[in-house]
Amino acid sequence: MLYAATIFLSSFLLFLVQPLIARLILPWFGGSAAVWTTCMLFFQALLLAGYAYAHFLVRRSSRFDDSRTQSRMLRSCCRRSRRSAADPFPSTPNI
Repeated sequence: MLYAATIFLSSFLLFLVQPLIARLILPWFGGSAAVWTTCMLFFQALLLAGYAYAHFLVRRSSRFDDSRTQSRMLRSCCRRSRRSAADPFPSTPNI
């Protein structure tokens, strides 16, 4: 059941959130096809990096190292989200 939930969550993030974020930032950077392609490439690269990270954790570390690494990653993400909560979207310059 856990594997099915993980696969569902990853497909949800890949096919729903990725185009939504890309559509939101498209006007900020000019709205061209290159912006869309770059955004899709960025999300695909992050997905590949996540797969590589999971592969590394499974193959090279022990369970104790896994929990310690995951807790460090979670703390880092929480700190980063608190910093960016004040201004979640960059302001667009007036031209």
